[in-house]
Amino acid sequence: DSGITLADLPAGDYACGAFTGFAGDAAASRAESRLRADLAAAGLSVAPDATPFLAVYNGPDTLLPPARLNEVWLRLQDFDLWA
Repeated sequence: DSGITLADLPAGDYACGAFTGFAGDAAASRAESRLRADLAAAGLSVAPDATPFLAVYNGPDTLLPPARLNEVWLRLQDFDLWA
């Protein structure tokens, strides 16, 4: 299916920020900014070479913005779940 893209991401621990609505550039950028702020507030660091990854879960036939689920993922630096 040409509408499906597979991505090869670097191994690591990722944080994700979920948001609803259409996943345009502006919405994804706002979600990334919120995620970065939340991570900083929690004392977590984003890997310096991390590239944001956008995950979109709904097909084009899901028209109601509240029903659309998207996520922005950022790879964490030196994350230890048990620290």
